[in-house]
Amino acid sequence: MRRVASLPDALAGGVRVGPYAQARPGALLLCVPEVARYLVRDGNSIEIAVEPGADPSAVLLYLHGGARGALTHQRGELPLHAATLVPPGADYGVAICGVSGAGKSTLAAELVRRGWSLLADDMTRVTAEAQGIMAWPGDGVIKLWQDACERSGLDVSELPRVREDVDKFFWTVPVLSGPVPLRAIVELSPAGAFSRVDESGAGRLALISENTFRRPHIAALGRMKEHVRIVAQVAGACRVTRLQGTRSIPLAELADRVTATHW
Repeated sequence: MRRVASLPDALAGGVRVGPYAQARPGALLLCVPEVARYLVRDGNSIEIAVEPGADPSAVLLYLHGGARGALTHQRGELPLHAATLVPPGADYGVAICGVSGAGKSTLAAELVRRGWSLLADDMTRVTAEAQGIMAWPGDGVIKLWQDACERSGLDVSELPRVREDVDKFFWTVPVLSGPVPLRAIVELSPAGAFSRVDESGAGRLALISENTFRRPHIAALGRMKEHVRIVAQVAGACRVTRLQGTRSIPLAELADRVTATHW
């Protein structure tokens, strides 16, 4: 990562892949108004031009989100939209994924309170290594909305905001320092009555691909073949489970069910 004085407002040969992002094979330009511009290239560099007066927390938020996600895609790795934790006494990770607002971080905070160890929140970098599918550490914070903080007994007056203009906060917790084998991927699906489905075959592939961070960026970055390959590798190595109706039961009961499962 390198700070620079300025970056362009358009990416030559790029196509728009989101409200702030343009991409082409080998490069992604992320322009966030009043925050910063980020140029991610070739899986090995991120340049940042910070806007005058920008909120430092917001600068880091987009660096660890969209910019790092693009870097991971460019390397042919999998940025999973998931909080990943290690159960007490275990040597493997369980990734908790789902759409924004599904409750990933809220459940992660509850599991940390029960003795689970945090590996990463919101986005987990997953790689295929000789020793298997590995999940890598994030930055040691869980992002929680104010109501989730209050349910966890956290005083928001002592926590930094994710952005100055939103009631979402960083809760810093101990984080593991090295990668662990990824054993299971659990999707939270809030709607409906509670049920549990262990996916197989094409369902495993679909769930993993659907929960890829910044999925619309893949084709524009020219990394679709690499994405398909690593999704297949992860699907072949991990248990893939869908929990339906996670909003229909209390958080404590959901955490009980996850904790009681032999992953």
